[in-house]
Amino acid sequence: MGADTRTKMNPGKIQDPANERNSPIAVDVLMLAYNVAPFIEAAVHGILRQRVTFPVRIVIAEDGSTDRTLEVCERLAEQHPGSILFLPGDRNIGVAARTAAGLRQCTAKYLAICDSDDIWTDRDKLADQVAFLESHPDHGLSYSDVEIIARDGSPVAQESYDGVRADYSSGRVFMKLVQGNFINNSTAVVRRDLLQGHVMDERRDHYVQDLLLWMQVAARTKVHFLARRTTSYRNGGISGNEEAANKAKATLHQYLLENLVTFDASAPTLDPKERAILFRKLGGVLFSTSARWKEKRAVPALLLRYAPTTRAGWRHVLGLGKVTLNTHHVLNNTVS
Repeated sequence: MGADTRTKMNPGKIQDPANERNSPIAVDVLMLAYNVAPFIEAAVHGILRQRVTFPVRIVIAEDGSTDRTLEVCERLAEQHPGSILFLPGDRNIGVAARTAAGLRQCTAKYLAICDSDDIWTDRDKLADQVAFLESHPDHGLSYSDVEIIARDGSPVAQESYDGVRADYSSGRVFMKLVQGNFINNSTAVVRRDLLQGHVMDERRDHYVQDLLLWMQVAARTKVHFLARRTTSYRNGGISGNEEAANKAKATLHQYLLENLVTFDASAPTLDPKERAILFRKLGGVLFSTSARWKEKRAVPALLLRYAPTTRAGWRHVLGLGKVTLNTHHVLNNTVS
């Protein structure tokens, strides 16, 4: 990856290590930016409007945009010195590599994410999530519900997101994440030390780095769900893109095992449904052409440990039936 030649380091509240040590609670908000000139100013202002009593810094990792994104970011950084660390990209290297580059600049106790086309609309979002994590050391991540908006900012039918909302959960959620991601990137706040040791695959076509991050956290600790809509989320992503979805599946097979091994080390007590789900996922890793053979050596022992104990479990493994975990449903911004 080539070096960025135009990086701007604004003197800030928490980017200096000495200042950070003097601020035991501080947050870096990572924001990727690529061709988002119409949206990024609203995203930045949503963060700047947060009512907090601790230092917050926005780390904008720009990825060689071809529109006016660079110009808008430079102006925002100049208008808010000390609050924005702007990292201009000298070329387009893709979301995975640019995320990795941005994460290397995040040094605060907590890491939050806000995609550059989304908006934090709840001014107490960050304060409430950090307060919860500060008072609950057994939790490592907090996320919330979202309000869905169209690309032009207009509201859309919220029912379009109910499939994700049906999976919202708190506590030990690793098994739920194994089945699919329900943590919206722009709502997440995580203890940054829980991400140490995670090596991101920086290839351009790796689209599930956020899920791999959340799985690493959930394999080690509990997760908190803030039961209200704090963020306007613009529809988009890889949904409906079959090629991208297949690449995402291949990435998961390649990196899922390391999180499964970590999860297994906690000696979890699993019910029959969970055992069946893990067994089938492990089988997928074992026969995946994208997973590395040196890591597959751990699979046989795990397969024996999590072999299904019920007829329904074996039907799930063989593709004859599907088992699902209990779900929470979000109605009127509350969890039922």
